[in-house]
Amino acid sequence: MSAGNSAMLQERYGRAPRRLSRRGWIWLGSVLIVLAIVALAWFAAAQPMASVQAKTTTSAIDEHGNATVRFTLNVAPGAATRCAVDARGEGQSQVGWKYVDVPAADVQSRTIEVTVKTVQPAMAGSVDSCWIV
Repeated sequence: MSAGNSAMLQERYGRAPRRLSRRGWIWLGSVLIVLAIVALAWFAAAQPMASVQAKTTTSAIDEHGNATVRFTLNVAPGAATRCAVDARGEGQSQVGWKYVDVPAADVQSRTIEVTVKTVQPAMAGSVDSCWIV
């Protein structure tokens, strides 16, 4: 094909599409990666989080100063949880704590009773927090 024919074809049909340069491919790849990360974050945040609620119902102190804490745990059936239970002494200082693993069950609401050993006599005990494991 001669240069004259090439010029005539370009004039009639337009130029051939330009290929993307290396810099263009890098920019395109970067944009796609950022969009993928944003999409993953969006989908992860959109997932419904299982709700865990724990409320101390009673606490009692035995003759050794240890705290027995009874609390109600509300969690979706089939979800195993772990709870942090603590005992407080004078001045609300923490004198004992314990992690309690609660196995999955078929019911949503349960009453759990835990004895927390203390290093000093306790004044009260409570469930601090619970989470799904």
